[in-house]
Amino acid sequence: MRSIVLGLAVILALLAASVSADVVNLPLAAVGSSGVAASSTTIYGSVGGPTPHTNFEMNIKMAAPPSDGKAYQGWAIDSKSNTTTSLGAFDRGDLHALYVAAGSMSNNPYDTLAVSLEPSTGGSLTPTTIVARGAWSNATSVSASDFTKSAILPYDECFQRGLAKQRYGLSDDQVTELRMMGWGYTDIYLISNVATHLNKCPRDIMSVARMFADGMTLDQIASANNTSVASLLSIGPTTAVAGAMQEICPPPPCPPTNPCNPVQIPKFFRMYPNDTPVVTQQIWNSWRRRGYAWTDVAVAANVASQTGETLEYLLRLVRVSGRLWVNIINERGLDQCKTMDVSGWPFERTSTSLSRQEERQLDKKQGGWPCGPVGSPCPTPCPPGSSPAPCPQ
Repeated sequence: MRSIVLGLAVILALLAASVSADVVNLPLAAVGSSGVAASSTTIYGSVGGPTPHTNFEMNIKMAAPPSDGKAYQGWAIDSKSNTTTSLGAFDRGDLHALYVAAGSMSNNPYDTLAVSLEPSTGGSLTPTTIVARGAWSNATSVSASDFTKSAILPYDECFQRGLAKQRYGLSDDQVTELRMMGWGYTDIYLISNVATHLNKCPRDIMSVARMFADGMTLDQIASANNTSVASLLSIGPTTAVAGAMQEICPPPPCPPTNPCNPVQIPKFFRMYPNDTPVVTQQIWNSWRRRGYAWTDVAVAANVASQTGETLEYLLRLVRVSGRLWVNIINERGLDQCKTMDVSGWPFERTSTSLSRQEERQLDKKQGGWPCGPVGSPCPTPCPPGSSPAPCPQ
């Protein structure tokens, strides 16, 4: 599909004054003997501040592709004066247009959305043959629960949504809420990246989105949070996960154990950005023989998986240089609540803790040392002084 950004001077508020939703659907009826029906969705969101404007996203899907040698073109029409403004040409049967209108949402003369059939050799300044048309008075609101079900969305919506969820740990509901605010995925990635550097947990992503919706610039956000624009624009860390492999029941003629149920066997803990395991059972055995505690190796793996540093370097900072993990984490701009969480450690947990100071840091961050998954009791046997109470929510 082709993204089209129209100039600020072209104010296309393509919504009737009675429509107050952030997302609306509008069916387009076939027109004439060569008419083709279509469906459309408009997503819009206002941005305040000293230069208020409205972000629009228009998606139109035709029921059939254009005939050979022809191309579709979208139009906003003022039926009273017969004034038309082009939304751009289609990529075969689909249009994905992004544009910005100066000012906030207001009444406007455009009351009709239409699609014309044009020669594929170039765009037209006025519609040649209109094949689909719809009046904005027939637009209907789209709810958050129906956003991915009934809205016409870009062809890569599922891919971009999955990328946002995987890269920045957003929930499906958070992505939907951001989309319904009028943010495209370029905006969502920037908002999520800024939230990462401001150490905002995923549930706080909306507070950063509201900063942008209020018209705050990156300079203002950086200044308000005592950081730099360069820091906010550096690629934020990801959160890797522990892996597991299935135990396969022995094939004949070897008799299977009874019962022979596949179980999850720990394979590795955390991965580097290049998908290489940070800690395997063999690596953990090596560090254990050298006298390192599992808590140290686990936190080091959490840091390494996000920064690409080696375990050797990170562990030397703690053991040789006497650094605290909380300081190491802060220096790298990582999320403390995620990086200090060692509840996913899949290997042995019976080694001695490093120091009372580090133990207190873990207690402060996750309410018990060590702490199993949320809601589960402390692993047995529990280290001295730890509580078997469930981990805090």
